[in-house]
Amino acid sequence: MTGQMRMFIALQPPAVLRAAIRQGFAPVRTLAPRARWVSADNIHLTLKFLGDVDAGALPSLDVRLGQVAADHSPFDVLVAGAGTFPAGGRARVIWGGTVTGQDEAVALARAVDRTVSHLGFEPERRPMQTHLTVARVGPDGLSGAAHAAIAGLRAVSWGGFSATEMLLMQSLLRPAGPIYSVVERYPLTGGRLAP
Repeated sequence: MTGQMRMFIALQPPAVLRAAIRQGFAPVRTLAPRARWVSADNIHLTLKFLGDVDAGALPSLDVRLGQVAADHSPFDVLVAGAGTFPAGGRARVIWGGTVTGQDEAVALARAVDRTVSHLGFEPERRPMQTHLTVARVGPDGLSGAAHAAIAGLRAVSWGGFSATEMLLMQSLLRPAGPIYSVVERYPLTGGRLAP
């Protein structure tokens, strides 16, 4: 394998939950038709966006991610609620939130960030807010009605899943939207959380 690949590390809910999340946002979708809605196949919880990765870096990356996964145990995630980044005003992202599993996901993301920074990847500067992106909003922003519809979903529970593995994903950018594929799976087999 040669060249560069656009990559990220993520947790992915099962297909039935991804479909439920997408369907649950249908009322918002009708009020924000110009937003770019994420397909159910692509809904995930990002632990670390890597950007363009040289194929030559993959063996070292593979070893380090395997070590991180071996240090972390599976955990339950409950996906619930909705919101935007930034909150209100000129929203750029519409998301589904997490109620349980936040601490574990943040600990895992920090461990991933620490280990890949040793390979030259830029460390995260912002605190992690666990979420699943469901849409990206264009420069026109959202209408008041769309914001109200999102607010109406704040108390909705979409469902839960057990995070048993983290995934190294490749993103192929296409005009119709990105195509994500799993490059490698890393089972969470350890018995502790990173501090």
